[in-house]
Amino acid sequence: MKLKVDRHRFIMDELNRELSVKVSALSEKMSVAEMTIRRDLQELENEGLLNRIHGGAKLKEERLYSEKSHKEKQTINVSNKLKIAKKCGDLINNEDIIFIGSGSTNELIYDFIKDKNLSIFTNSLDIFLQYK
Repeated sequence: MKLKVDRHRFIMDELNRELSVKVSALSEKMSVAEMTIRRDLQELENEGLLNRIHGGAKLKEERLYSEKSHKEKQTINVSNKLKIAKKCGDLINNEDIIFIGSGSTNELIYDFIKDKNLSIFTNSLDIFLQYK
């Protein structure tokens, strides 16, 4: 797992499951250097997604009813979102005309339909930019 976005998603998935993570455990699970994990944790802390603690990080306590940022939504429940995106891709046939609404789950559909000849309508800039 070498891409930064993949590491960030993995870290946030782990935090959402465990509430805290250790640098050493993340380094081992992702097969990257501990320094890489520390840099990733610093970036995620700078974005307000977590709090770094000695040897790791813990999930940031958020105010009740606060809306998560789009960046944070992209890092939460990624494995489940990928399953949904794959199922959507399986239901879409070549030559279909489809609408893909905005959302972090819908953004993942592209990987499962990119080889199909489709007409796509969307209200999401992030999705539009994937297909241009």
